[in-house]
Amino acid sequence: MLKHHAESLQIMREHFQGNDDVLALILGGSIAKGEARPDSDLDGMVIITDQAYAKRKAEGQLVEYISGKCTYPEGYFDIKYFDKNYLEAAAKLGSDPTRNSFVKSKVIFSSDSDIEKIIEQIQTYPQNEKLERILLFHSILRYASGYFYQSGIRNNDQYMLDKCCFEIVYAGLRMLYVHNEVFFPCHLRLIEYANRLAHKPDNIIDLAKAVNEKKDADSIKAFVDAILNFTDWGIEPSSYASVYIERMEQTWQFSNDNVYEL
Repeated sequence: MLKHHAESLQIMREHFQGNDDVLALILGGSIAKGEARPDSDLDGMVIITDQAYAKRKAEGQLVEYISGKCTYPEGYFDIKYFDKNYLEAAAKLGSDPTRNSFVKSKVIFSSDSDIEKIIEQIQTYPQNEKLERILLFHSILRYASGYFYQSGIRNNDQYMLDKCCFEIVYAGLRMLYVHNEVFFPCHLRLIEYANRLAHKPDNIIDLAKAVNEKKDADSIKAFVDAILNFTDWGIEPSSYASVYIERMEQTWQFSNDNVYEL
């Protein structure tokens, strides 16, 4: 951690510590992950009491940008407010982007001894969900590269072709994320984080870029084959249709989960 970040973090700590509504301060973001630029802001997750959280939520004040306190000109505190209930829910049900936001996070202070344990649970990859996730993303990969792509070609539908290529790359890389037990961070960093995966097909990033740039059948086949032949995924290839119908077309019966943020 750079000196000016450490100095500003101490100021952030002093700003929140001693406030009766604040249970804990957690440092997240690029500084916690060791990826910060010199001008990076400080990402703080402030855990507050149920009452304080309800008040902030009602007022639409769950996010706050605090400037003028960092020791460097570009710096500011990027604050998100949560209650303990949110942390507990994230540990059980959190999406990948939510869990990723807590990876390598640091508890700066806490008056609740449970919070560090909950943070550790949020950061732990859910082993029991691996196969289910692989089945889901495999079904998207198969449909997008097959039936939907061919429909787009047949109808000369550029929107469908663009959508298929996005889904092909997204679903294929998500299969690799699951295989590596790495949380998907967000769409902004899908490719960046995929490039860091320890276990992946050779030149898979170049193959993914070719799908989106060329949108042709050869590029799609090369990418899909690289994903499907990379490892024994432990799934029955013909099962994808049933999985897709259940998880993509009929999921409204159970939840309004967004598969693109899962």
